[in-house]
Amino acid sequence: MILLCWSLLSLCLSTSAEFTTVRQKSGENVTLECSFTKCQRSNNKTTDMYLYHNLEEKKEVLYYYTDHESEKITPRKGYSGRVGKKGSLENNTVTIRNLTVDDSGLYTCVYDEVTCNVYILVVSDLLHEESPERENNLGLLLIIFAICSISIIAIMFFILLIVPRVKQWISRRKARNDPQGSNDYVYEVMTKNGLRPVAAPEQLSPSRNGYD
Repeated sequence: MILLCWSLLSLCLSTSAEFTTVRQKSGENVTLECSFTKCQRSNNKTTDMYLYHNLEEKKEVLYYYTDHESEKITPRKGYSGRVGKKGSLENNTVTIRNLTVDDSGLYTCVYDEVTCNVYILVVSDLLHEESPERENNLGLLLIIFAICSISIIAIMFFILLIVPRVKQWISRRKARNDPQGSNDYVYEVMTKNGLRPVAAPEQLSPSRNGYD
């Protein structure tokens, strides 16, 4: 469970991928789209893809490799015979058949260590009620996702609005504590506004004979 929390927080901070929630019933199939070309952080080329499942522990569902001459698709233990794919490496769909409640959790499509697609799959069993622990895990997963989204919005708001105001306040305070800096600050403000400071009157030096 701790691993799941850390995984969600890491995804929120390190990826721009969108979260998609999918609800299915036990015994049904689910199709997940894995797209490298739609990934905002993608490069021009890729050679492999992993599909991960994470709820109480992280495990691989599928490994897909290609060198543009041949390809290799390897379903992992527990998914052999239940997983199929359609499409190319850069754009494909992975279908998981005969779902059980144990298939619930977080699914991520990872290309060359870049997370491009994220799904939250919730599988309900009509014949048997889900255990309270599993319901709590899924509920906590959704709560963490909501907190992450709110946190990201708050951080963006802080960076865009608060930080410039703080910098401006620090500059003004520094200018007040430094007379020379204050004069330079006033001169800079007046210059930006198209004004020019009035020159100080020249002091008249006494004549050589001591007369004005």
